[in-house]
Amino acid sequence: MKRILLLCTIALAPLFGTETKVETFDLAPGLKVDVHNNCGGSIDIEGWENDGAELTITYKGDRSSWESASELTNDGLKIVLKCSGGWDSGSAEIKLKVPVMEDVKFYTSGGAIKMKNLEGRFKGKTMGGDVTLTELTGEVQITTMGGDIRVEQAELDGRVKTMGGDIRFKDVLGKVDGSTMGGNVTYDNVRTGLEGAGEGTPEDVVKVSTMGGEIRVEDAPLGAKLKTMGGAIRVGKAGKFVSAKTMGGNIDVKEIDGWVDVTTMGGNINVKMVGDPGVGRRDVTMSSMGGEITLYVPRELSMNFDIKIKYGKNSTRDFKIISDFAIETKETEEYQWFGGKKLKTIVGSGQVNGGKNTIKIETHNGNIHIKAVD
Repeated sequence: MKRILLLCTIALAPLFGTETKVETFDLAPGLKVDVHNNCGGSIDIEGWENDGAELTITYKGDRSSWESASELTNDGLKIVLKCSGGWDSGSAEIKLKVPVMEDVKFYTSGGAIKMKNLEGRFKGKTMGGDVTLTELTGEVQITTMGGDIRVEQAELDGRVKTMGGDIRFKDVLGKVDGSTMGGNVTYDNVRTGLEGAGEGTPEDVVKVSTMGGEIRVEDAPLGAKLKTMGGAIRVGKAGKFVSAKTMGGNIDVKEIDGWVDVTTMGGNINVKMVGDPGVGRRDVTMSSMGGEITLYVPRELSMNFDIKIKYGKNSTRDFKIISDFAIETKETEEYQWFGGKKLKTIVGSGQVNGGKNTIKIETHNGNIHIKAVD
């Protein structure tokens, strides 16, 4: 059963203005909501404690070109909006209040998406607009073709993707990945819920990729795999491992209790290893095509050093390997060709505490610092 209320605000001409339509439905919890808007407009869905659902559609523009159909079925509530005039028809904003426990599927050809206070499975796509997900519990598969994505105060597994915009996760429990073709990605207080429960699986790792932007991860207890085509990478605290690559930008890992493999095509690298030096894999690979590299490691860590600094003829600095550990250094007498450039190489080698973990560090035109931490 549904009930309809129409509210109209007409401006300039009878067909061009704003019209609001309100419908109510006897929608039970645990069903599916399917919203499809082929001409564009925002979708705002919020869970409430009331029985049933309330749908509000606000048309802006040429109302005569719009058709809407809403139907209550055995599966749930289906809402379809169509227009005959294309983008000239204006837009239709959808606001929907439903029982908290509902699955949601949506599509809009252009508009922002907001969902709040819902439990279920959430799948959808907007051709252009921001996505805001707050207080959701369940599984998510959502894409925007151009806009920012914010996920906050949620318990979610799945994936969100934008073709051009920033992604921010804050206060999230679950295995949810973010991918952007051009924007910053931030993980702030994101946990899988498996901390301290063993090794976990590859799906429990924090995975972030962007075609161009900064990546920030505050905490990755089961490891992090990070990649940007251009921008800084910053990790607050990580367990197991950090694998990070940027085509241009600094890399900063405040704390890693495990192994490290980080590369930048141009920028400084700072990494600090923490934890019991005798537990787990603790190999280190750090590479920069141009910048300073600093590594902090426990003094008792078992290490085998493989260190290189390459520099060119026109370099005006006296580059060095500066280490708290005993490292033998040699410098090539002649310039050699590397990647189309004549370079000299400073090589550092040596073992301490048995030489178990490989410490491989290379930079061009920069110093390398290795510092002991008690």
